[in-house]
Amino acid sequence: MLIRDRRKNIVIATVGLCLLAISPTSRAQDRPWMTTSPSLKGARMLIVESGDGCEPFLAAAIHSKQVPITLTTNNDTAEYFITCSHVASSGSVQIVNRLGDVVWAYQVHKGGFRHAQSMSEAAAKHLKEFIEKSGPSPE
Repeated sequence: MLIRDRRKNIVIATVGLCLLAISPTSRAQDRPWMTTSPSLKGARMLIVESGDGCEPFLAAAIHSKQVPITLTTNNDTAEYFITCSHVASSGSVQIVNRLGDVVWAYQVHKGGFRHAQSMSEAAAKHLKEFIEKSGPSPE
């Protein structure tokens, strides 16, 4: 009886993993530019203050990498909100829409004295790639 239950659990787990492997969600994760969310090109975004000081680094990196978005300090006109945080050698950046849905996220492990700067530059580089691959801006 115990062996039959184990085999049944293994079969169920295998089928579940196969379904997960072929699901559209897993394919979108493999190719982050495949998204159903609207293009972020030209979108107005506000960098939300997190208290750990990464905001100025991220704003500078977005400008220096020429990410095709508009940064704003006006909460009322922002279409999306960027949150960033860094702790020790790990950092993350998320973009959420007004409903709170995460439309893009990035995590990086960088060490050294200039962690916030290098994390921000890596995030800006990947955000630019994501925007450029996600298609034309909505008109």
